[in-house]
Amino acid sequence: MEKILLAKKILDKIKSGDIKIHFKSDNTIQVPAQYNAATNTIQIRFVNYMNIHQLSEELIHAVQHQQFYGNAMLTIFKDVEFEAKIFLDIARAINDEEFLPVVTMNQSNDFSGEYWKWIEKIGKNKMFMSTDEKKFRELSKLWVPPAGYPTTCDPNYTPQVLRNYFRKPTVKP
Repeated sequence: MEKILLAKKILDKIKSGDIKIHFKSDNTIQVPAQYNAATNTIQIRFVNYMNIHQLSEELIHAVQHQQFYGNAMLTIFKDVEFEAKIFLDIARAINDEEFLPVVTMNQSNDFSGEYWKWIEKIGKNKMFMSTDEKKFRELSKLWVPPAGYPTTCDPNYTPQVLRNYFRKPTVKP
């Protein structure tokens, strides 16, 4: 099974001009990194302390904003945040890579257990299936985001980024 080269897919979108991103060092932000939808900018608090997980998450937010949700992502923020946080876990599970899911930190044992089972199932199936969307909504609702993040989910949210990057194309007869 060929590994999903997600970084390449995303970087190709950026190189093609479909997604435009500016980078800015800004030591006044309160988090290590954040995507500013108004300016299409990934702001980095301290460049020397940036890790690949944080950068990847902000790149996913840029994709969410510019390719899928536009400014609507600002009103469905908890779902958007959860989708961005689990993106790398799903990629690593599908590619049979080891990982420690950041999204389970400071969560209940019930949430963490259900999350692991779900991610393992996606990894075994080698794709995000339509049936996974229901579990996504259930887990997004149960997920307790970091302090200061919105806590309301949209019951009709469809994780378009996960659908687009991890679902196998339908073959028509």
